[in-house]
Amino acid sequence: MRLTRGFTLVEALVAMAIIAVLVALLLPAVQAAREASRRSRCANNLRQHAIALQSYHAQHGRFPPGGRLHDKGGMNGVSWRVLILPFIEQQPLYEFIAPAANGGAKNEPLGQMPDAYRCPNIEPGQGDLLASSYWGVGGVLRDGQTQGVLDEYCGAMAANGAFYAGSKTRIGDIADGTSNTLALGERVYVFRPWHNGARWSTVTAASRAICSEAANNMAYPINAAHEQFGYYIGDNDRPPGTFTDIPLNDLHFGSLHPGGAHFACADASVRLLADATDLIVLQDAATIAGSEVTGRPQ
Repeated sequence: MRLTRGFTLVEALVAMAIIAVLVALLLPAVQAAREASRRSRCANNLRQHAIALQSYHAQHGRFPPGGRLHDKGGMNGVSWRVLILPFIEQQPLYEFIAPAANGGAKNEPLGQMPDAYRCPNIEPGQGDLLASSYWGVGGVLRDGQTQGVLDEYCGAMAANGAFYAGSKTRIGDIADGTSNTLALGERVYVFRPWHNGARWSTVTAASRAICSEAANNMAYPINAAHEQFGYYIGDNDRPPGTFTDIPLNDLHFGSLHPGGAHFACADASVRLLADATDLIVLQDAATIAGSEVTGRPQ
């Protein structure tokens, strides 16, 4: 009789342990490679939007507003994302929405949003209803450089950045330099659909409040911690016992990428800015003509 030698139990356990160690060593490398790919695709999305803004400027002589304001109070105007659709190969969707002269649109794109408006780290259907990952930088709240009045839920809106409600920014207006001025940035803490731009409501006969739904003030650090800075005042899903101090116009920029978030400058360049970037540097870069000396954030 011929004897066939097989694995002993000990040998099998050793082999399994070696395989487990190899998997444990390879898994972080695979995850890092996947994140690098997603980060590259996200930066490319933002670059497409920034180039589309340049194309819009070439055609209209100015950048699109951060969000159009409807002629009627309480009605939503369309966002800059809708206005650049023809420049990112989305002409049919633009024609369906049909932006109107009153600031609004003929149709709402329910259930439709270009994939390029979502960071690859965010799964479709995750989070709020078809909310975009990319928002305009409206500027910084400074005396004499705001629009509207303070609103309980929306707060005040800056009017010294490249993209705020009703803005008509031209490249020539960006005295700080297009490569030093932030135009767009990533956001993950969002509460409005991608096609909404801005809306207003009457406060007094001579004043109105503005809620920006496609551009935000630079009010907090990148990926600001909720435990330290709080939650949106209208966030009904916040953990019990937490505080809600943040108005809609001040919601922070951030991402699901480890360590930072992507921003596009007014010259269409894109860079990943670290969470640790000083807020003063970010705010100086968020205005178009502040004459700051900090230079562009790295």
